[in-house]
Amino acid sequence: MLKQLKDVILESGPRGKAVPSLDGMLEKADGRLREMSHIIPPAPDSPPRTPFDTDLPKEAHSLANLTPSQRLKTLPKVVPLLAAM
Repeated sequence: MLKQLKDVILESGPRGKAVPSLDGMLEKADGRLREMSHIIPPAPDSPPRTPFDTDLPKEAHSLANLTPSQRLKTLPKVVPLLAAM
């Protein structure tokens, strides 16, 4: 648990390890849902899902870019979330 907390707050993930694409995981889950007949499909006129993936390098949107004071401000939210996991 402490290693995961360190990875999230300090490094935003283990170095050298490929992080799966959230859009790819959602598309895979959507593919499974299409096989189920009792699921209600979205309305044809509904807008497409907003993509989560970005073209920015990982370093540009990493939690490691936060200043120490910004990191401290996240603790009241992060600690209960990690404790609930």
